[in-house]
Amino acid sequence: MPFGVNAFIDKMEEVVPGSRKSMTAFFELCEEVRDAQAYSSSVNGNTDSSYMKEHFPNFIRAGSYSVNEVLGALGMPTAAQDILNAYWCYLGVDCDRMSFLHYGSMVIRYITRDAWMPKMRSHEISLALEERIRELGGEIWYHSPVVNIHADGPGAITGVELSDGTLIPTRHVVANCSPHLVFGGLLEEKAVTEQMVRAANARVFSGRGFSLFLGLNRSAEELGIRSHNYFIYDTADSVRQYDRMRKVDTNHVQATVCLNNAFPGCSPEGTCILYFTTMFMSDDWGNVSDADYFKAKDRVADDMIRVFERETGCKIRGAIEEIAAASPTTYARYCGHPQGVIYGYEAADWDALMSRMMMMREDAQLFPGLRFAGGWAMRSSGYSSAYVSGDLSGRQTVGDLKKEVR
Repeated sequence: MPFGVNAFIDKMEEVVPGSRKSMTAFFELCEEVRDAQAYSSSVNGNTDSSYMKEHFPNFIRAGSYSVNEVLGALGMPTAAQDILNAYWCYLGVDCDRMSFLHYGSMVIRYITRDAWMPKMRSHEISLALEERIRELGGEIWYHSPVVNIHADGPGAITGVELSDGTLIPTRHVVANCSPHLVFGGLLEEKAVTEQMVRAANARVFSGRGFSLFLGLNRSAEELGIRSHNYFIYDTADSVRQYDRMRKVDTNHVQATVCLNNAFPGCSPEGTCILYFTTMFMSDDWGNVSDADYFKAKDRVADDMIRVFERETGCKIRGAIEEIAAASPTTYARYCGHPQGVIYGYEAADWDALMSRMMMMREDAQLFPGLRFAGGWAMRSSGYSSAYVSGDLSGRQTVGDLKKEVR
């Protein structure tokens, strides 16, 4: 499917005749969703209900409905829904439970802004941020993991302790990690309330990540790899697919990228790079024994290659020169994520995107002085969402500090 709203609608009409009207209505509704969210961000989530009703009535009407409910109400043909819903794996929730506002917001941004990447990969973004932070007088401490958040009691942070024993006095913390990790291990026990524990335990972990990276000694063109991004599912039904992804043995989903088809110079001439990602929607990987761990990684990696070759017709196995796999255990070890989760908490049902945005004030009152950013926070997972959540939590923390000065 192409980028650009008109091009997308035209292509959908070509593939699914009779879909133009519903697709046009879909993107019009998505535009309103985007405008409503921009307004909400501009007032730090303190929206005026009268203003919302006057300017974004359809946004409010769609607010409590799922993706499939809204697409059905728009009269969109099933085949068009199947194509449009292919992006659901970006958010990790099936379309029966995913909030339409969340999905619509993501799709309209993706289709209208195109897909972009830095030539030096995502790490280049991190380096640019690091440079700017230092220019503005900020400090970044590497190899300095936090091991304790000290507090005199609930809502009374006194400092952060690093692994080398360094104590940083502070009354405010923005944590780019799981509340489960903060409340269950970092924050002093005397400061953890039952309400905080219940709030965290009520939420559901989203997808546990598995990634495979291949360095191939032939070019993408030679191998017949034409696209940059492939979504390969067992079924177009996101609900059935989500259920199959609960088990390692029944999950054959992959989102696969050939970097060279976006940036040809990313690897030496005559070679290419492929990377595959899937998720497990339960902790089934935790059932893999220590003795079987490496064999299990190999089985999943082998299945990814087999499925890619079967569905695309591209024979890549004989061109593999470098290979590396990362399981949920890898993500848990290196990133500290419970169960190897890479999508934070599942943004579904009562814990969907808009619910989180509307609860920012109440969540902050659970523990004054402590806010969250990143995939576990109010904007859910994804690069842009992580940046936005950091911006929101940072500005709100600055506001807290200004109130203290008064």
